Amino acid sequence: MIGSTLLELTEVTVIGGDTTIVDRVTTTAAAGSVIGLIGPNGAGKSTLLRTVTGTVRPAAGSVLIDGRPIRGWSARELARAVAFVPQNTNVDFGFTVRDVVLMGRHPHLGRFGVEGPADRELAEAALERTGTARLADRVITTLSGGERQLVLIAKALAQQPRILVLDEPVSALDLRHQLTVLRLIEAVAATGCLVVVAIHDLELAARCCDRLLLLDRGRLLADGPPAEVLRPDLIRAAFGVEASVRPHPDLNTITVTALDAVDREGELR
Repeated sequence: MIGSTLLELTEVTVIGGDTTIVDRVTTTAAAGSVIGLIGPNGAGKSTLLRTVTGTVRPAAGSVLIDGRPIRGWSARELARAVAFVPQNTNVDFGFTVRDVVLMGRHPHLGRFGVEGPADRELAEAALERTGTARLADRVITTLSGGERQLVLIAKALAQQPRILVLDEPVSALDLRHQLTVLRLIEAVAATGCLVVVAIHDLELAARCCDRLLLLDRGRLLADGPPAEVLRPDLIRAAFGVEASVRPHPDLNTITVTALDAVDREGELR
């Protein structure tokens, strides 16, 4: 069930060198909802996600969680509230999968940083939930990219965040594992956690998200339910393609089919 407002972004602007990467984005998100960030490459999706995690500090504007600006939060406090699963799953350390998932408990540990039985139970539950328990004793560097993605999601779940942030979580996954992640996202949101996810596949975004934020060149073009945001005119403006948008024949969602490339003024090219 969608609850009260948990996350607030007001006029968030991020500048890198001479380039405005995120341009005055304002939005809110409620606990228990799934918010999808969509847009072409370079639209600012990943950067906007990182303003929520606190790893990118806006040049202007504010990010509030529970009405409190995160600028004043300690790293430990922020890690207890927000978990982040990056798009890049490359790792160069030789920990087992179980140990990697246990790392999600670190923000909650005491002064000596020793995991207790409850922490291990939560890690095991996260492994089971993501279907990675069978990999628990494998060294993470021996896994495929898709398997590593699921392990990092398990680590984030073990963290027990109030906000789960995912950057392209299904990009390296096969169809079956994509469905696994979509169901996980829905199940996590059902517990009252806010899920914020950047996703390229517009049909998957429509299927799993309560609201979509459409970004283009750092600006927020549209913010609303998938059926309102995934309109042919908005898709044309952001992606430069002519698209067909229709109800899905079997699911309560929509299908999006790219028909042809167009320029930003709408002419075929």
